[in-house]
Amino acid sequence: MVNELSARPGLATSPASPASPSPPSKGTTVAVSGTFDINGSQVVVNSGDITKIKEKGISFALSQPVVLGSIDDFIDWLNKELGLPITSAQIDGDINGLPSSPQVLADIKNGLLSFLHANITLTSLAIDTGSKYYAFGVTADFTPPISILGLLKFEGLGLQISHTGTPSSP
Repeated sequence: MVNELSARPGLATSPASPASPSPPSKGTTVAVSGTFDINGSQVVVNSGDITKIKEKGISFALSQPVVLGSIDDFIDWLNKELGLPITSAQIDGDINGLPSSPQVLADIKNGLLSFLHANITLTSLAIDTGSKYYAFGVTADFTPPISILGLLKFEGLGLQISHTGTPSSP
């Protein structure tokens, strides 16, 4: 028999008794996990020990990378939801109107199109207010790769920003 809790992401059972969650014991921590739907993907976020929020602050982290979509998807979302006065199709048209000769201009034009259609993935997100640690990571995957004079090709770029401050005293 499969335990309903063990079948859900982020929830674990005791190794000694896989059919039931382990009972609380002295020194037990309580963490919360939540599953969210982002662009059709299930995203699990895990907290730190919620029994120590007052002393140690809030702590949570993304459990897995999340594909957010492309830059043109974001532009179209801004157009639809917030009234941004431009669409990705208009930007595509403007870029495609650029000259394709000499080769350096073709590379710039194709690079702009690859950037606009890049797939953006949130690779890490962590916040720990107690230790004042924050991390944010994102990647952009280019299809086709951005080529510079046929000598150098960028298939993707990534950015990781993190900060560790002075932890608060207990």
